[in-house]
Amino acid sequence: MEIVKLIKEAKKKDELSINILYKKFKPLLIKNSYINNRFDEDIFDELSIEFLRCIDDFEFQNNDF
Repeated sequence: MEIVKLIKEAKKKDELSINILYKKFKPLLIKNSYINNRFDEDIFDELSIEFLRCIDDFEFQNNDF
């Protein structure tokens, strides 16, 4: 499924789309959860929550999608 369609469906609270997006971006969340070369679970949790908020807040710039 293409990312634009996933975002549109996730904004409608489609759990499958949210899960697919989360799995696609999870490596990036993990990568950004390291401080001093140590994984920080709290940071990962906060980034995950913020990621889900960003899906809700995301707005497309034009209607071409």
